[in-house]
Amino acid sequence: MTRRRRGRWFDPALVDAFMRFCDDARLDRIAEAFARVIDAKSPFTARHSENVAQIADGIAEVLDFDPVARTILRRAGLLHDIGKLATSNRILDKPGKLSDEEFGAIKTHPVHTLRILERAPCFAELADLAANHHEKLDGSGYPRSLRAGDLDVSMRVFAVADVRDALEEHLARTSRRVIDRPETPGVV
Repeated sequence: MTRRRRGRWFDPALVDAFMRFCDDARLDRIAEAFARVIDAKSPFTARHSENVAQIADGIAEVLDFDPVARTILRRAGLLHDIGKLATSNRILDKPGKLSDEEFGAIKTHPVHTLRILERAPCFAELADLAANHHEKLDGSGYPRSLRAGDLDVSMRVFAVADVRDALEEHLARTSRRVIDRPETPGVV
């Protein structure tokens, strides 16, 4: 109705702004829904995507990123692990150390993320950012071994947010394991 009455009942500039707002809200809901699906794949990643998005947005706020850059960063945070949907749960949920082959399979998820997001026109602009979340300044990251000069500030913020949440979850899981099954009888 708003589009049909654009220029007759409603100011065209306001209708255009309203449509952009609606599209943004719809894209946010889609990204949030995918994040819930991604995080539900493994018990070890509950809320990881949402947490990464929030941490990245908080860092971006402190660094005074503009609202558009913050929106892209937040959506990338929600979708960065979508490539894990192509990774076997036998690997994702393995309780012990991964073999080299298993870790190799894990290292492909950013490539899958890139390919998936590039195919969706509404998320294509954040595909590269989302896919680079395991890259490191010294080039030791994956999947592309990018170095500092190849990583813009958003990519760096994003990598920090991802590692921060992963470490927090690892510490929480380790603490729960110690409390649930103490190594020494009677010691909690």
